[in-house]
Amino acid sequence: MYNYVEYKQILFQHNNTIGEVDQSRFFNHLHTSYEILFIINGSGSIVIEDNTYEYAQNAIFLIPPGKYHVLKTPPQRDYERFVINFAPELLPSSIAPPQAIHKSVGENIRALFYKFDQYADYYPERQLYTLLISFLHELLIILTSEEEIEPVRQSDTHPLVKKAISYIGENLDKPLELKDIADELFISQTYLTHIFTKTMKISVMRYVRIKKMYLAREYLQQGYLTTKVSEMLGYKDYPTFYKNYHNFFGSAPSNDKSVTLR
Repeated sequence: MYNYVEYKQILFQHNNTIGEVDQSRFFNHLHTSYEILFIINGSGSIVIEDNTYEYAQNAIFLIPPGKYHVLKTPPQRDYERFVINFAPELLPSSIAPPQAIHKSVGENIRALFYKFDQYADYYPERQLYTLLISFLHELLIILTSEEEIEPVRQSDTHPLVKKAISYIGENLDKPLELKDIADELFISQTYLTHIFTKTMKISVMRYVRIKKMYLAREYLQQGYLTTKVSEMLGYKDYPTFYKNYHNFFGSAPSNDKSVTLR
């Protein structure tokens, strides 16, 4: 079973795997958009920044923009999920921008997803887009107001990884090298690399770069000059910042700059 609906600011997909799950589909990433992940069938764990959650049937997660996450699942049969990615501009005006949500939900949420899934099979594109926005708004209002049926179990993230993520987040305005982070935690660079990569499925310095790049985009959209953003994120020279940004987003920093200059 598979449905895939994509427009400029929103993507909806539903997939069901019969047989062993293809592990290559569960990669680490983050978005400039919100992501809603709804597990219909299956179990495993998901890492969202420095928190780890154990999920099972009917678990739903809302992940805000810029939050690193990786879904980890063992080989299993009958794995089924829905994923929605949507731009922050599509949030309904009746709710405040939601923070991360992680909870088990009831049949009302499940029925909503399946209802739109049926719409995707029958309606033409123009009408389907209107229905998708309506579905998204209804879903968000329910998710942000309805009490959870059952909490999603949270498991322990390695304390040194949590400390590393906290230190990185507080020091994105500095050059930040692997040695700096390891010294702050009083451990070797080799050990830090090992535990961080094992937990987060990404290297320490790759994590640092992507967090800097998403913060850079935020600053640019707030109207800061590209050279100023480079300085604010601790880059010693602008060409390095430009190269990292272009490699990550596929466009020049100036393409994401607001017209308001600071």
